[in-house]
Amino acid sequence: MTARPSPDADEPTSDAAFRRAVAGSVGVSLAALAVTVAAATNAPVTALVGASLVASLLGAGVGHVAASRNPALSTRLGRSRLRKATVALPAVPLVAVSLASLFGRLEEAVGLVALGSAIVVVLAGYVTATMAATRYAETVTGDEPLVTCRWQPPRRPLLDGIVFAGWTVLGAMNAFEGDWFAALVWTGVALCWLVSGLIEGRFRIGETGTAPEIRVHEHGLVKQRPYAKTVVPLDDVAHVRLREGELVLDRGPFDVRFERDELEAPDDVLAALEQRLPRPTKRT
Repeated sequence: MTARPSPDADEPTSDAAFRRAVAGSVGVSLAALAVTVAAATNAPVTALVGASLVASLLGAGVGHVAASRNPALSTRLGRSRLRKATVALPAVPLVAVSLASLFGRLEEAVGLVALGSAIVVVLAGYVTATMAATRYAETVTGDEPLVTCRWQPPRRPLLDGIVFAGWTVLGAMNAFEGDWFAALVWTGVALCWLVSGLIEGRFRIGETGTAPEIRVHEHGLVKQRPYAKTVVPLDDVAHVRLREGELVLDRGPFDVRFERDELEAPDDVLAALEQRLPRPTKRT
């Protein structure tokens, strides 16, 4: 099988949006760590604000310079789940501080500051990792697609709305009862659910973003969502099949599945994949 091109070989230039995302993520991470340290030393509110502002500006500058001097940063970061997860590493010590506070090792106020900071760091990192995955998909599939098919990502607006409202209500109830740790946890879960829903296409703000579609390229299948895209490298796919109304790309523990009615032309997608994959395919 023909090897897919390496993004490192071309050294693609990170776009301005990704550089801003990296700057923001690093700035938020340093600010979160700084404000948590300031809270742990019983610094006054003015010191907390000052520490966060200085650290965020410093971090933003460092992040922007790092992204600018490393043009392939986005593609390297977006290549795998493990690499994308590294952007959330600054949240680990913050979570540890929160747990220490929860078990009485530190003051409650310190734990609350750390927990709130961790939530912000995770959200900023998630957005940055998504942009990196999008850039990686663009880099490894720069050729013209073999086939393009309109796609409707799975959407359950009523259920998603109920789940989001439930977590929000739980956070409000805990806050009313004075359980601020639980209130922050549920609020963080609700925010992560909302952001992930926007990125994955479960929610969409009007007709903004790009129309969702599936594109089969020589080296990968691209899932274009309204605000992001990901690529499934075809070298990782064992075979493709239609089974019980689903189009399934078998790739070990990470199968990719599409309901037939989600795709405008599932047979065209299957035919393009059969053309690209030399391995046997199955129709069941």
